[in-house]
Amino acid sequence: MSLHLLPWVVGLLPVLSALLCSLGAARQARRWAPPLARQLRRRCALAGGATALASLLVWMTLDATAVQTLLWAGLGLFAPLPVLWALVQGAEAQKRQELSHWQRDGLTGLLTRKALLERALALPKAGGGGVVLLDIDHFKSVNDRHLHAGGDRVLAHAARRLSALVRLSDDLGRYGGEEFCLLLPGRPADDSAALADRLLADARCQRVRMPDGSEQGYTLSAGVAACAVWPDAAAGWDDLLARADAALFAAKRSGRNRLMRHDLLPADPKAAEAGVRPSTPQLLTGGGAGVRGARLGCS
Repeated sequence: MSLHLLPWVVGLLPVLSALLCSLGAARQARRWAPPLARQLRRRCALAGGATALASLLVWMTLDATAVQTLLWAGLGLFAPLPVLWALVQGAEAQKRQELSHWQRDGLTGLLTRKALLERALALPKAGGGGVVLLDIDHFKSVNDRHLHAGGDRVLAHAARRLSALVRLSDDLGRYGGEEFCLLLPGRPADDSAALADRLLADARCQRVRMPDGSEQGYTLSAGVAACAVWPDAAAGWDDLLARADAALFAAKRSGRNRLMRHDLLPADPKAAEAGVRPSTPQLLTGGGAGVRGARLGCS
């Protein structure tokens, strides 16, 4: 190779380096989810093309002296950096998307039980708050009557209504089956119980369209527990959730469609069966397979 061609060859190194890195990153994107792959290809094309164009324009304005040639050859090592940055950003986006899918329940879109516990452990300890466990009453009867397709509609509908009535700072998850768990940072027992009461009142007014065209109502039972300081370990959260679960069990034993607070449970378990009557008047018909007919206080 003649010496007068050497500056041209060396000068094109940043351009070729950026383009080759872009092509490699684009091929790597084939193994990713389609939306992320398209995003990565666009980033690589923009980063690689901009780097190559800038390198070419700057190089054409330089005199091909020996010093400038060496400097430009060194610049060729740094030309892929924008493309590599795009590759890293795409990998992080893919990780966030996979984590989001793993943390969300497929049917309701709510947090999974494991993700909810991880959120709980990450909450600031000071301030405490409330935990509410909610259960759809007589859900097995809904499944028996409308099969799992109808039960899934009730679950999804209940999840949407609960999500619409809580704060953005609250964490709502599907705790298991037809049971939901609500973490309420900064809400003492009274506030947590008041919110739970509103959730139960809203559920009494709902109707869900079933696959056969009929409408199915549903009610909720709730158990509330609270603490002044959030637990700092999984064992502490297990104890708090167990208290909320005991309150939920008392609500279901005392007739369902109501809430119970753990701190107000009677010491005598048999006395708990007397329960707390629902605060909203209602007319219940249909033998408990779901609530149908009019409800007072529902618009």
